[in-house]
Amino acid sequence: MSVVANPELQDLLTRFRENAVLPKHLTKYQQDLVYKKKHQSKLESENVTANIGEEEFILKHIDIKKDIPRLKLLISDVLGLIKNKEDWAVIPNVLHGLKNTGFKIKLPIAEKIVRKAGLAGKQNVTLECLRRTNNTGIDLSDAGLTKNVMFWIYFKASQQDETLESINKTISMAEQLLDMLEDEKFTGKRYLDTSKDYRNLPEILGMMVAIVALRASKFQEGVDRDGKVKKYCTEFVIKSAATLPPSTINGVEEAQNLVNPKTPTETNTTSSDTEDVINSNKKQKTLNQRISQWMSWMMHNTQITKGIKLALPILDVNFEHTTLLRERLASLEAEISKVESVWKEVHVVQGKQPKDFDVSTLVLANEPTE
Repeated sequence: MSVVANPELQDLLTRFRENAVLPKHLTKYQQDLVYKKKHQSKLESENVTANIGEEEFILKHIDIKKDIPRLKLLISDVLGLIKNKEDWAVIPNVLHGLKNTGFKIKLPIAEKIVRKAGLAGKQNVTLECLRRTNNTGIDLSDAGLTKNVMFWIYFKASQQDETLESINKTISMAEQLLDMLEDEKFTGKRYLDTSKDYRNLPEILGMMVAIVALRASKFQEGVDRDGKVKKYCTEFVIKSAATLPPSTINGVEEAQNLVNPKTPTETNTTSSDTEDVINSNKKQKTLNQRISQWMSWMMHNTQITKGIKLALPILDVNFEHTTLLRERLASLEAEISKVESVWKEVHVVQGKQPKDFDVSTLVLANEPTE
């Protein structure tokens, strides 16, 4: 694995490679030598070697409980130790190593990488993980993860790109993602019904509208020089169907019912009291999940509406889908207003101060708990 700047991270990566990854390539006899306590003295007194690939390694005793890093938490540990942008290059290799150990990369791990890389401006690392899907175990088979990959590419364009050259690279990233969404290697499925194709999700095509419209507005004097504003606005209204937000019905009532939950005392606890607390906790968890769903939907669609508003004056007056685009904008704004109203009411009921819905607020509000 690559050498990194942080010594603590380097130590973790070295232990992971030597104690978790490389032993998987040993023969059964060699694995017995390194893992079984009875062979420890032999390995300490003799230079027993093994060839893995083109490298020769001296075998040493490995205490499974002490010497192997926690694989379940390895990505979190690595992400917490990354100190500069160059260190991000280790992520695809760490994922490859994890896969070689037999560890399955689950969705929350992939989501965490996408989010952390996006905040650090390392969306290219996310794409590299996807390009190397056979090695990393990260793909585009989940709609939510796919939407988030595109969101963080948009985030780079809107929050991090300061030059035309930089945003051009971001558009290239977004279009690479679109290409991947047409390849079964990355999606894990073949779409017989194009309406279910992730490439045609409004959160995908709508973000493309937002990115190219931002470039034209900010860096190209409001001119659609390469026709991409027209191209993606057309695809957005023709190929994607509007995605309604998660239900907000009873959201405020649920919050009101949870404001003063009944809590049993240590000295006077009945089974009924305990059951009330358990039910209250379940309801709170359900409400938190609903709030998270609202925030995720808002995080994408508030930015899509901004993109459409930027695109409309850029488009030619004869653009044939202007009416459809305006209708989609009006529908989105109405749904956003509804969700925003309920979200703010829920926070007021809970004694919290709701904030305005700018992209930074939504990103923070939608951050998963550790």
